[in-house]
Parts: sequence; C-alpha cells; structure tokens
Amino acid sequence: MNKKNLFLSAFLTTSMMLGSSITTLMANETDNSSNEVIIEETVPVNDENNQNGENEQSNQPINYVNEENQNNNVEQKTIENVTGNCQQAISEVTFPKYESDGTKTDVHVSDLLKEHLDTTDLSGEKDNEAKTLTFKDVLLKDVYLNSDYLNGKSEAGISFYNMVNYFTDVKQIKQILDANPGYTVVDSAGNKVDGAYIDELLGLINQILNFDTGTNLKYDKNSTYDSAEFAQNSKLGGTDVIATSNEGNVTLKFHIDSHGWWGYDLGADDSITGLVMGFDQDAIDADHKEHEGPLTRAYANFFVIDMQTKGNGKWYMLRNTDLENPIIYVSEDGKEAFMIDVDFYGENVINKVITDVIGPECESLKIFLTYNHSDHCNNLSVIAQDERLSEITSIIWPENEPHPTKDGKDLVTLFGEDKVTTVADGEKFTAANHEFQFIEIPNEHTPAGGQLADLTNNVLYSGDTLGAQVHLGGSTVTLSTIDGWLNGALKTEQYIKDNGIEYIIGGHTPYLNTPEYASWVATAMQYAKEQITADSAWQGGLVIVENGQIVTGERLDEIFANGLTDREELFIASANFRNNLPTEPEENPGQTPDDDNKNPGNTDDQDNSNVNANTPQNKKSSSVKTGDETNLAWALLGLAGASVLYTVTKKTRKLN
Repeated sequence: MNKKNLFLSAFLTTSMMLGSSITTLMANETDNSSNEVIIEETVPVNDENNQNGENEQSNQPINYVNEENQNNNVEQKTIENVTGNCQQAISEVTFPKYESDGTKTDVHVSDLLKEHLDTTDLSGEKDNEAKTLTFKDVLLKDVYLNSDYLNGKSEAGISFYNMVNYFTDVKQIKQILDANPGYTVVDSAGNKVDGAYIDELLGLINQILNFDTGTNLKYDKNSTYDSAEFAQNSKLGGTDVIATSNEGNVTLKFHIDSHGWWGYDLGADDSITGLVMGFDQDAIDADHKEHEGPLTRAYANFFVIDMQTKGNGKWYMLRNTDLENPIIYVSEDGKEAFMIDVDFYGENVINKVITDVIGPECESLKIFLTYNHSDHCNNLSVIAQDERLSEITSIIWPENEPHPTKDGKDLVTLFGEDKVTTVADGEKFTAANHEFQFIEIPNEHTPAGGQLADLTNNVLYSGDTLGAQVHLGGSTVTLSTIDGWLNGALKTEQYIKDNGIEYIIGGHTPYLNTPEYASWVATAMQYAKEQITADSAWQGGLVIVENGQIVTGERLDEIFANGLTDREELFIASANFRNNLPTEPEENPGQTPDDDNKNPGNTDDQDNSNVNANTPQNKKSSSVKTGDETNLAWALLGLAGASVLYTVTKKTRKLN
C-alpha cells in the first residue's frame, strides 16, 4: 500500500471512531427513558470475494445492546410469543366407555385417533404491558363449530374431530394462562375473557365429549329449512346444537354430521368407533361385521337434545353416535314419559340415559314403536332388565304389524301382555301432555308399520317409511313392493297437507326436515313404476330426486364426483330399486323381519316363522299380517355408498 492510501486509511479509521463516540453520546442524551438502546454502527468487513485479490474492506451495519440494560431485556420486552403443548392437551382428553353392567371407564385418545387430529402447538402473543394473551386463531365467544363433511366423499367423524381439536386448543390456552396469572385472554375477534370463563368453557366441552345427560343442549331452530337465518347463511342445515354451560355464561354451537357423530356403522361400515377405542383395523373390521359387536356396544352413546316443545313438558331427541334418534317426551309434572323407538345401539347406556331423562318422579313410561325391525326395537330387551323401568313401562304397538322377536322372545310382550295397547290407522291418543296420531303405511317397508304425528308440535315421525334422506340410496325398494311405497308416500303427502305438518323427522334423519320430502319420495317411486311398466326387464338401480326433479346426466356425475354437504342433502330423496318380480305376481308382497330379528346383513327372502302370530289383545282386536321378504341392512338406510371409498385425510379445525 502506498503512502497516499495509508494516509487515507488512517484518516477514515479515526473519523469512524470519532463518529461512533458522538453517536453513543447523542443516543444516551436523547433517549434516557429507553429501556433498550440499539446502536447501529458500520464496521469494516473483509471482502473475501474481492476479484482484485486485495485486502480491501466494505461496510456493513451491526447492532449492539447498551450494556446497562442487557440483563433486563427479557423482563422488559413488551411483546413475546407464547406456545402451548398440544400433546399434553391431547393426553388429558378422555371418552366414556361403559360395560354391560353400567361400569364406566375413562379412555384416553388412542394413537389411531390422534392421527386424525390437529397436533400443532397453539401459538399466541403475550403483552407484558397490557397484561394480555392474544390468540389470533381461536374464537372463544359466539363460536360455531361447523363441519365441512361431504356425504359420499369425506371420512366419517369430522364434526367429532372438530370438537376434540377445539377442546385441545382451549386446553392450551389454559396452560399458557396458568403460567401467566392475572393476564386477560383476547381471542381472534377481540373478545376479552378471564380464567373463570376459560374454565367454564372447558367444563362445557368436557360435558359434550362425555355425553353428559345433564348438559344443556338445545336444537338450533335457525338451522331448519324455514328459518330466516337458513335463507341468509348457506352454511346452515342439518343438526346444529346450542350448548350452554351449567353456570350460564358460556354458549357453544356445534354441528353433528348427518352421517353420525362417529359415522354410520350398520349399513356403510365406516364408523370411527374403532379409532376412538384404538383397536387395529382387523378388530374394527370384525366388529363391523358383527354390527352390534362388543366394541360398538361399549362406546355408543347419546346426546340428549331439547327440541323445545310448543306444549307443556319437555321434548327430547336422543341423538345416537351412530345414526339413530329415539325421542322422549316428559310431562310437565314429570310423572309421565313417552318414548318413540328405542334403538339397538347404545345398549350399555340406554337405561341410564332413559332414567336420567325421565327423572325420579316418573310413574309411567309408554313406548311406541314405528315398526318391527331390530334397529328400532331391540333395546326393549335391555329396558326390560331394569327393575324400575320394567315396572313402569308399557307398549303402544301398530295393531297390524307382526311382533319382533329376539333370542326367541317376543319383544312386545316382555313387559306383560296386559301392558300392550294397539293403535289403528288414524287413531289419536295423548301421552306426556302431547297429542299424537298413528298413520299406518301397509305393505311397504314392513307389513303394517307406520308413522306417528306429534300434533302439538306439527312434526311427523316417519320411521323408515320414507327411507333416509341421503343421495347414496335412502332405502332398498324391491319392485314387488313399489305400489306400497308409492301409496305410502302419497298418503304421507296428503296427511301433511291436511294436518299442517311443518317438519318430518325420519328414523335415520335426525333433524327437522322439510315436509316436501314426502312428495320427493313419491316422485322417485312414480319414476321407478314408469320404468318397470315400460320395460319389465328394467333392473332398477339408484334413483335420486333433487328439489322434486329426477337427477340425471351431468348433475348426477357432479354429485358423485364432489359429494354433498349436509345442507344440500336436505333437498335430496333417493332409493335403490331392485327388480325381484317373479314370473307370477305375489299374493302378499310385504316385508318381515329377518330370522330372530338380529341379523342386519341377512339378504335372504324370509317366511314369517319369526313372527308371533298370536298378538296380545288389549282394548282392541288385532289382525296380524305376514309377509315374505326382508333385507334389513338395506332397508335401514340402504346406502349404496358402502362401496364408496372414504379418503382418510388429516382434518384440521374449522371455526365459523
């Protein structure tokens, strides 16, 4: 380096040192109140990439912290990131398992179930000055846990996964709040809540996940087809439930997928019950084959949902984790209860649930059965084993419907022949402060089962006489019974018009459904009849009606390619038609239960050997009809979608 360059280098170095001293003095003078002083200085850095090979220098800024405040930076910093522990939160979640003797065990989340949950640690911001913990991804007030479930496409259990994911989020907020006592929590909408609110919210979610019969659950009428909110919000439709904490300060609205909280086990074999329990796939498949296997019995349960009666007393839906929905009414004074259908899942808890719902003052429990298939009747045998329930229970039975049997016993007369009352077509009666009317639908799903109208609330319980409202096939209809199905749908349509019925609740459609559904079923039946009349070789198949129109072509392809939301399913009726017509017409094309009324997979034609020919008489005579055909698994819900492969993907929470 020559002398000139050496002089310039010395001059620049001296100038930089002098400038640094001045900068430090100015910073200390002008910002004495600052807890942290950042000094930016330009320092020489060797340029290793200098193409000339000389050891020249470039300038780059570097930050230094004022030594006086260096040890206090962590305490004095205003905003910090905070993170929860999701794995710890998940480890604290439990679900109830009930043995046949009523013994309860709390079971933790299995590894199989964990694969379907969001296991990401929750992040938030801690403001030391404002004493707040802000979580931009979690809503804590006005919460609606909606579901993006797509019928025919999604895996089962999405609404359940959403609830567990939300639970673990709130648990992580609790973790962080416990580590920062005195702080206020701020949610994604700017709502501010304290620790007491978080504890109350956690208590409510825990009640929901444990199917606590004391949980305050109300059916959200805004999700019905005729509400103003339904017209304005395209996300509404199906079963929405509003949960309120016991203290009354916290509410939470959540959706239950139309396919079931844990999925539909009987017809489609896609229940997630095995995931909840943590069994491997072989054990799950074996349980599904048994349909009422021990795995399902131990975990099946019910939500007790207040349907908000217009009359006196209470009106509850027992929403099964599968796809059943028994109904219970309780009189205003609590002394009388009335139940519609009893299910065959949840047998380990059904007596506990009924006892909790009807209360200690109940002196009479009347049970009406829509028809004689096992999924509506079999728990009668369980109820009969409870000493108190057996004593106060009596049966109301469609007078012309054959009696079901289980293990060789007549289910209808289990409580005593003198405790059976039959009802005729069009007959009215009063139970639990509500007025009801029976509508017989003969020679259709069964020989003489039917429907029950709640005239107090203008609701029609259709049982399985209209099938189930799914686009994959609501029921299997044999063409030998097509006239019975068509006449039944037309009779229902007329009854709805004549009696001001506002809603239909099906045996496997647990929501307040549009009464137009009956006319859509009639459209499907009329279409099938026209096809077989035009061509006796027509083999049948799946027929879908959407908003009253037969679905064909591109729309049909679109439905199966994309699936349908629960809202879209509200406008669907369908049936799987099967041509079973003999060369000679049958004299009595009814249907009877399968042998011993307990084999849902039985597809053989049956005689009437399992039907009790001697129906007990009580108050009126009974003419018992018999039939020749059964297919219970298809008749329950059909679901041609049993062949649809449900894609298993990891689901994350969705809050709206």
